Amino acid sequence: MSSHQSHFANFPPSQQLLHAKCFHPGETYDDPLDFDFGQSVSQRFESIVARYPNRTAIELENEILSYAELNRRADQIARELNERDEGGQEPVGVCLPNGAGLLAVIVGIWKSQRTFALFDPLSPKDRLATLVTHSQAKLIYIGKRAGMEMAPCPRAELIDSHELGVDNTQTQSTDGPACSANAAIFYTSGSTGTPKGVIATHANLLHQTMLFANGYRLCLEDRIALLSAGSSSAVTSALIALLNGATLLPFDVRNHGTTQLARWLAERRISICMLGAPLFRSLAHALTGHERFPDLRLIRLRSETVLAKDLDLFKNLFPKHCLLVNGLSSTESGLLTLCFFDHQSTINGEEMPVGYAVSDKEVSLLGIDGESVGFDSVGEIVVKSRYLTPGYWRDPKLTAAKFEKDPDGTDKRMYHSGDLAIRRADGCLIYKGRKDSRVKIRGYGVDLAEVERTLRDHCTIKDAIVVARQNKLSEQHLVAYFTAHDLSCPNGIELRTFLKSKLPDYMVPAKFVILADLPLTPNGKIDRRALPEPGDHRPNLATAFTAPNSSVEVKLSRIWSEVLHIDEIGIHDNLFELGGHSLAATRIVSRVVKDFALEIRLQDFLASPTIASMAWIIEKHQSNKIGDQEIARHLAEVEGMTEKDAERLLSMELRPGKYDRDS
Repeated sequence: MSSHQSHFANFPPSQQLLHAKCFHPGETYDDPLDFDFGQSVSQRFESIVARYPNRTAIELENEILSYAELNRRADQIARELNERDEGGQEPVGVCLPNGAGLLAVIVGIWKSQRTFALFDPLSPKDRLATLVTHSQAKLIYIGKRAGMEMAPCPRAELIDSHELGVDNTQTQSTDGPACSANAAIFYTSGSTGTPKGVIATHANLLHQTMLFANGYRLCLEDRIALLSAGSSSAVTSALIALLNGATLLPFDVRNHGTTQLARWLAERRISICMLGAPLFRSLAHALTGHERFPDLRLIRLRSETVLAKDLDLFKNLFPKHCLLVNGLSSTESGLLTLCFFDHQSTINGEEMPVGYAVSDKEVSLLGIDGESVGFDSVGEIVVKSRYLTPGYWRDPKLTAAKFEKDPDGTDKRMYHSGDLAIRRADGCLIYKGRKDSRVKIRGYGVDLAEVERTLRDHCTIKDAIVVARQNKLSEQHLVAYFTAHDLSCPNGIELRTFLKSKLPDYMVPAKFVILADLPLTPNGKIDRRALPEPGDHRPNLATAFTAPNSSVEVKLSRIWSEVLHIDEIGIHDNLFELGGHSLAATRIVSRVVKDFALEIRLQDFLASPTIASMAWIIEKHQSNKIGDQEIARHLAEVEGMTEKDAERLLSMELRPGKYDRDS
């Protein structure tokens, strides 16, 4: 279609050729990608429903919904909201896991000409309460698995989405909200230490969807994975499918793990998969090389710096017809750049380029003096467009600090992103991290100020500073430096437990370092560059160090050290007390299953996550050797443990009978 070319005409010929390869073998366009920016998102959805009522909109494990069925559910939500007729300007809260209920509620809210505020149901209750209070939501849709029912939200009425039946009452399409009206509020970790709500209008979301759909050469036959949850990227992934007649397939990675994801991608014939770089690496490490993904034509990496070795993983493990796509986007600006790679692509340097500016987005790089920097010089990314967020919910000061009018006098605005990049002579951008304290950890945006503020809430902490460091795999993790009021300071275990009760897992530092004083610059500010390297030494644990004895324990100790980047680990050291997390647990078990070729269940390991208990399991099941063809199948079983179950089991003591498969 001509629209594909027009939106990427500024790409160099090599990128345009790769973009032309980005298609589905059985594609049927039927002009699904022509967007009317005078519409609202709900009106766009209704036009797709009218055109493709019987096509599958959402495919779940036990349920398949057509576009017409999803539309009826959304109509019912809209009727229920309109009957309340509260007439306020506050948003409607949505705290639901990925699935048909989430999408029906969101579309229904739009049909009722309201705005929604999105909350992640797996967030700690205190954080949820903070977000609800800030959003001013009076109504919140929750699911049975949501933690919202326990959160202290006295102003909000909770609506259980499972109690909403489905009727067949037909409703006529309404005019819907104006395209310039607010459509959503997406919460991210804020630079002031508190979460910030980014506003998205209907025009923002439609334009974002158009850019992605054209960039991916979306067609009706596409089957799109929905892996993220509780964020703007989850809504973007959903709209890419539902506003273009494709099929959306949600998958709960946090519950099922990366090896089940590998099997799911093949079994569900996924054609487009968008995921963060750390999750991509975890998926790649879980693969045996025997998997086949005949339908997978595009993998989009997002959320974090992508490395040259990620391209090598892609080439080694995914089919020749598949393309790898990197890019740059933010909740405030939407999609900014794209870059396409195939199995013949090569990269100079360690970082994968984020590519070239897409249509309607002018990207400049400015130095500290506010002037444009030259080629190959680091500058802050500043975006000029008419498709930027209006600003931050209930925060005009922050909005004024980050946005300004176009000095050229057009109707466009400028957004100072805080992201750093360099531009090559051909116009390609290379991402260089954040200007401020906002970092990406395991694919999630984290503001260090929020972690520091929470850590300082601990009664024994005098002061604290949190920084991001890179491990040997070039993945970022958090390190907390702190001073205490007296000598009875908490150890890392106590601090980690404290933070996990208040913050998501990815915001909890992997290492804690106590200092007599925090280093200061001559003008009295914290000197981050003077903070000592935490090193790879074993942290101070309550458990006494016990060296490995048997050959199995020695081999396991080497695996643990490589995954956790700790030089010396005792056989009774707890994985989570060493700074490990669920992703690290998955990597350890994957390595063990591959290296020992044994049936090892993740839940057995998590019940007492130590080298000693893992060695005991291995020695007990030496007779259960499996072949290469069975490893991928069995790994799906060992990763079928939720993060909540992992946290519940990590404090349990080893009991030999617990690991008896006949018990």
